[in-house]
Amino acid sequence: RPVPAHRLEAFGFYSNDKFEIIFDSPRGDDPNQLAVTDLGYTVDFARLIASDYYVPDKKLSSELKLSLGRDRFHFNVGDFLFVTVENIQLQLRETAKYSLSDKLTIRGGADYLLAHVDYSARFPAVLPDNSEGPPQFGGDAEYLYTKAKGYLHSTAAFVQAEYKPHDSLLLIPGLRLDHFSRTGNFAVSPRVSARYDVDAEWALKAGIGLFAQEAQFQESDPGLGNPDLKLEKAIHYSVGGEYRPRPNIKLELTGFYKTLSDVVVTTDDAVMKNGELVALRYNNGGAGRVVGLEVSARHELAKGFFGWLAYTLSRAERRDDGETDYRLFDYDQTHILTLIGSYKLPRNWEVSSRFRLVSGNLYTPNVGAVYSSDNDEYLPIRGDINSARVGAFNQIDFRIDKKWVYDTWMLNAYLDIQNVTDRANVEGLRYNFDYTETTPDTGLPIVPVLGLRGEF
Repeated sequence: RPVPAHRLEAFGFYSNDKFEIIFDSPRGDDPNQLAVTDLGYTVDFARLIASDYYVPDKKLSSELKLSLGRDRFHFNVGDFLFVTVENIQLQLRETAKYSLSDKLTIRGGADYLLAHVDYSARFPAVLPDNSEGPPQFGGDAEYLYTKAKGYLHSTAAFVQAEYKPHDSLLLIPGLRLDHFSRTGNFAVSPRVSARYDVDAEWALKAGIGLFAQEAQFQESDPGLGNPDLKLEKAIHYSVGGEYRPRPNIKLELTGFYKTLSDVVVTTDDAVMKNGELVALRYNNGGAGRVVGLEVSARHELAKGFFGWLAYTLSRAERRDDGETDYRLFDYDQTHILTLIGSYKLPRNWEVSSRFRLVSGNLYTPNVGAVYSSDNDEYLPIRGDINSARVGAFNQIDFRIDKKWVYDTWMLNAYLDIQNVTDRANVEGLRYNFDYTETTPDTGLPIVPVLGLRGEF
């Protein structure tokens, strides 16, 4: 059988989302109070992705991917606070695989990112502590304004070996090198994983790896943050097992643990630079840890049916700069349950559904309030950070697809209904004037989407 030479593929997409609230009557005439005329949020992005899969012989294969895209993001709260980012980027990824023998295969490659970023933002210089009440804008409040425009790039190289010292044992050691031009940081990340097939049905798996990422743009920006921030690091550990009672059914159980170091957090510290005291605003004084267990059952496509069930039990914690105790991470989710099923019908019809059940969002409750005669308003007394949750999130989605297949292209029409039961999931809480009562903020109601997609 001849080995194929090249396989070329191309894929493009575009998306635009805009949300805006306009207030007819901004709050009050007090210059020290927030008077917002509008609130807006816009996300716009486009991508063109092309790939070339090349197989010159049975031992060697190569895949080159090229991505060209543009991202635009804008957020504003009246004229007091805004962030505008436009990012035009080019990404290249080359991966090559060579089989030295039946027992050893080497895989390696490189990643490159070139981006032109145009960024501007305006923020309050200092936000008051949670216990002192809501942020005050306007009047004599101080603001930070920053903008940046220019090119940045990131380069990485990686290599890994797939070694089978025994028919039942697979070892995959690897190494990744990263350089981030924006922050000037380097990272060396070793990783290794292993798989042992006990028999045709049972297998054991384990892995450990070091991962690193640079600070967010606003955190390392000289105007808004600290340009001397180091990379955030994490060590991932996992161990688990796999069971295949049938060729199309796979059950998995995986325990995982993650430690985080040099986490970027806010700080009140300041340092001397050029004889002037400069606020750091951010440092690498945070830490974190995550522990959990994941159970999944997967029914591969057989007789027209595909199904997937996954449940994760986890706990994610963070430790802030200068603290000794850990607290729950803002996005900690104790329980995550997902159930997906799809069935292929005759004449290229397909129906599918998804059910999700997730622990509710964390929030910091107000445990009381004090009256401020100077401002003629109640100021909240905050409880422990992230010590309360809203109710659990659950949602059922439904989708039906119809495909028309032609010689050189395919047309797909679909109806996608999000939140079929129209459940009002609580995403947060709003307090009344004296913080004695709460009103829930709920998510989107039932959302039907009708669409067409062509594949050439």
